[in-house]
Amino acid sequence: VNVLIPLLQQYKLVVVYDSDHNLIGQVTAIDLLKKYPYEGTITEAIDRAVTIDAEERVVHLRRRMLDDAISRFVVTANDKMTGIVTETDVAVAMRKFRETVKDHHQDHQIRNLLVRDIMSAPLISVEAGAGYRQIVDLMVAKNISTVPITEKGKLTGLVTRRSLVRAL
Repeated sequence: VNVLIPLLQQYKLVVVYDSDHNLIGQVTAIDLLKKYPYEGTITEAIDRAVTIDAEERVVHLRRRMLDDAISRFVVTANDKMTGIVTETDVAVAMRKFRETVKDHHQDHQIRNLLVRDIMSAPLISVEAGAGYRQIVDLMVAKNISTVPITEKGKLTGLVTRRSLVRAL
């Protein structure tokens, strides 16, 4: 565990070998989180949340991701949280876009792609009083890597697999 925690703060996956250099298996953050009994409060794992409007263009979203080193945004529409968009959502959307739109139309049409077109929805969030086990179980059950934390319906932060590992 002492070796896994710092590695999983940097990498999504750790490959495990035995002393003879034979592959034993792999460990992900969620594998560690499911097995490791965390003693602290969930507040130690809350990261800052950044929002973006659902009607914002994806090219602007990507520019904000690159310029500000932000990997995920909570998507809002009419002052309500409606979804989440991550670097993975952008990458998958761009691959699909390039496969379906002819080359000579890509430059023009990519500028019309909106955040609401690529976000993951509905947004799954929990109240600030939620426990560590509840959040990990939710991540496993829904196969999600980020859980927005709310207090009285207002967004207060995000808990990610990586932030949970960091809190260990």
